[in-house]
Amino acid sequence: MSKDRPTGAPADSSPPSTIAPLLRVGRYVLFDKIASGGMASVHFARMDGSVGFSKTVAVKRLHENFANDPEFRAMFLDEARLASRIRHTNVVQPLDILAVEGQLLVALEYVHGESLNGLLSAAFSRREAPHPAIAATIVAGALHGLHAAHEAKDRNGEPLGLVHRDISPHNILVGVFRASLISELRKQSIGRRRRKPGSSKAKLPIWRPNSCRQNRSRQPSISGQQELSFGSY
Repeated sequence: MSKDRPTGAPADSSPPSTIAPLLRVGRYVLFDKIASGGMASVHFARMDGSVGFSKTVAVKRLHENFANDPEFRAMFLDEARLASRIRHTNVVQPLDILAVEGQLLVALEYVHGESLNGLLSAAFSRREAPHPAIAATIVAGALHGLHAAHEAKDRNGEPLGLVHRDISPHNILVGVFRASLISELRKQSIGRRRRKPGSSKAKLPIWRPNSCRQNRSRQPSISGQQELSFGSY
């Protein structure tokens, strides 16, 4: 899913009162889209609480044509549940799951910043190369996030065996207050839900060559360095 920041996003990361909300679902007020993909869209949103409390969040909303599909619903919910087991500063945190009136949503922490893809595109358009120290900091943060995902455990302390499967510049957010965060944790838990033969969640330009092997009888361990492969980037 692309993480390109929309034009006109509020500079202070708070939805201004002059912008009309798209809809309200439960205690969440959804505004413009931050990103959209084949399965879901992500909205700039506000969570309203009692006695005047509110918080800026991002809300991932399953497309309506998938909301009644059991397979897509299970996949969507699995991502949120598994991501909740990863507690790390370099991983975008899920906050809540909401199923109301046919809508299926996941509230996420809002990252005030830009996707790595957006930053690279802006730099390349100006024919500028990213500063090596900045690039190294972003990559290091992403590696820390991936390592946290690989080390995640269930409530019984057993390893979940998670890998991201779709790490790319679109899914790395560079925040104002944090160097880089992993988003779109489209994980596969080894031994749990299986993909259909021949399918993959990875983008073709950044697909690791060894993932194309037909023999999947062995599932080798994957390090953050192996998974963080930007291909043409």
